[in-house]
Amino acid sequence: MLTIRKPGYYSLEEYFALELASDRKYIFHDGLVTMMAGAQPDHNRIQRNIIRRLDSRLDEGDCEVFGGDQRVKVEISSPYLYPDISVACPKPEFESVGGILTLVNPTVIIEILSPSTAIEDRNRKFAQYQTIPTFREYVLVDSGRMRVTHFIKQKNRMWTPTDFTEPGAVLQLTSIKCELRLSDMYRTVVFPEKPSKKRVSARKTGESTA
Repeated sequence: MLTIRKPGYYSLEEYFALELASDRKYIFHDGLVTMMAGAQPDHNRIQRNIIRRLDSRLDEGDCEVFGGDQRVKVEISSPYLYPDISVACPKPEFESVGGILTLVNPTVIIEILSPSTAIEDRNRKFAQYQTIPTFREYVLVDSGRMRVTHFIKQKNRMWTPTDFTEPGAVLQLTSIKCELRLSDMYRTVVFPEKPSKKRVSARKTGESTA
């Protein structure tokens, strides 16, 4: 992501004007504005796989799944964020934030991790998403290896994480009554093979092999 620089910080009004005048996506954080970069192919494949499966399972109800262009309202540091995938259940609700329609009731939020965004998604953005009253489940999907972390909000408001790494593992999204199999989430994604460790015989010059 590229930080947009100008003399001083952006006001919210200036940020909203920038968003409304552009077809690009920007993030506002305490006066700093960052332009979001395009995603890598594996990121897009994972996002597409998950949206397709969620959409087919939610087709008969009022719940709705949204992609990365849908703004989601948060209450701290930013007026809204752009999660890779969000699900509103039972019915999406929107509010005009700076003249822009913004989703206010996501139940599930899914972020697809890359090396440049993983720390932010696990920490700062997670804390911001937790200000959303309807938010119940958070899913982090690693795009560099088969690993998914599923956070569930408990009655004491603590978030319990569970990691999944096997292709046959099934992720239960209880708040929207859906399930996702890891092999389906990573369909068409091919991870590079790890280099095999070759055994090297460390012989000194003149050492006998007898």
